Amino acid sequence: MKSHSGRLEGSCRVLLDDGEHRREVTLDRPNLGIYIPPMIWSAQHSYPPDAMLLVFASEYYDPGDYIRTYEEFCMSATHLLTKP
Repeated sequence: MKSHSGRLEGSCRVLLDDGEHRREVTLDRPNLGIYIPPMIWSAQHSYPPDAMLLVFASEYYDPGDYIRTYEEFCMSATHLLTKP
Protein backbone atom coordinates (compact mmCIF):
# COMPACT_ATOMS: atom_id res chain seq x y z
CA MET A 1 0.00 0.00 0.00
CA LYS A 2 1.14 3.54 -0.69
CA SER A 3 0.33 6.38 1.69
CA HIS A 4 0.84 10.09 2.11
CA SER A 5 0.88 11.64 5.57
CA GLY A 6 0.73 15.26 6.61
CA ARG A 7 0.11 17.00 9.89
CA LEU A 8 -2.94 19.14 10.34
CA GLU A 9 -2.06 20.42 13.80
CA GLY A 10 0.94 20.12 16.11
CA SER A 11 3.83 17.96 14.96
CA CYS A 12 5.11 14.40 14.99
CA ARG A 13 8.15 12.39 14.02
CA VAL A 14 8.05 9.62 11.43
CA LEU A 15 10.53 6.75 11.39
CA LEU A 16 11.17 5.27 7.92
CA ASP A 17 13.08 2.05 7.32
CA ASP A 18 13.58 0.01 4.14
CA GLY A 19 15.41 -2.87 5.82
CA GLU A 20 18.84 -1.38 5.04
CA HIS A 21 18.54 2.33 5.82
CA ARG A 22 16.68 4.15 8.58
CA ARG A 23 15.70 7.82 8.72
CA GLU A 24 13.49 10.03 10.87
CA VAL A 25 11.53 12.98 9.56
CA THR A 26 9.75 15.67 11.56
CA LEU A 27 6.36 16.79 10.25
CA ASP A 28 6.04 20.23 11.81
CA ARG A 29 4.77 22.53 9.06
CA PRO A 30 1.39 22.54 7.28
CA ASN A 31 3.06 22.48 3.83
CA LEU A 32 5.18 19.40 4.65
CA GLY A 33 4.04 15.85 3.98
CA ILE A 34 5.66 12.51 3.36
CA TYR A 35 5.02 9.82 0.75
CA ILE A 36 5.53 6.28 2.05
CA PRO A 37 5.82 3.66 -0.72
CA PRO A 38 5.15 -0.08 -0.25
CA MET A 39 7.63 -2.11 1.84
CA ILE A 40 8.78 0.83 3.96
CA TRP A 41 8.42 0.32 7.69
CA SER A 42 7.03 3.49 9.23
CA ALA A 43 6.13 4.49 12.74
CA GLN A 44 4.81 7.83 13.92
CA HIS A 45 5.74 9.06 17.39
CA SER A 46 6.43 12.10 19.59
CA TYR A 47 2.96 13.57 19.28
CA PRO A 48 2.15 16.59 21.45
CA PRO A 49 -1.40 16.69 22.90
CA ASP A 50 -2.69 18.94 20.07
CA ALA A 51 -1.32 16.86 17.17
CA MET A 52 -3.48 15.68 14.26
CA LEU A 53 -2.03 13.58 11.45
CA LEU A 54 -3.92 13.02 8.19
CA VAL A 55 -3.09 9.89 6.19
CA PHE A 56 -4.26 9.14 2.65
CA ALA A 57 -3.88 5.47 1.67
CA SER A 58 -4.04 3.83 -1.75
CA GLU A 59 -6.15 0.90 -0.48
CA TYR A 60 -8.96 0.29 1.97
CA TYR A 61 -7.84 -1.02 5.36
CA ASP A 62 -7.43 -4.79 5.44
CA PRO A 63 -5.79 -6.15 8.62
CA GLY A 64 -4.44 -9.12 6.64
CA ASP A 65 -2.35 -6.83 4.42
CA TYR A 66 -0.24 -5.50 7.29
CA ILE A 67 3.10 -6.71 8.60
CA ARG A 68 2.68 -6.35 12.36
CA THR A 69 6.23 -6.73 13.70
CA TYR A 70 9.54 -5.19 12.71
CA GLU A 71 11.17 -8.64 12.73
CA GLU A 72 8.64 -9.93 10.18
CA PHE A 73 9.23 -6.80 8.08
CA CYS A 74 13.00 -7.36 8.10
CA MET A 75 12.55 -10.97 6.95
CA SER A 76 10.25 -9.83 4.10
CA ALA A 77 12.53 -6.93 3.11
CA THR A 78 15.62 -9.19 3.10
CA HIS A 79 13.76 -11.68 0.91
CA LEU A 80 12.87 -8.93 -1.58
CA LEU A 81 16.42 -7.51 -1.58
CA THR A 82 17.97 -10.93 -2.33
CA LYS A 83 15.58 -11.86 -5.15
CA PRO A 84 17.40 -12.16 -8.52
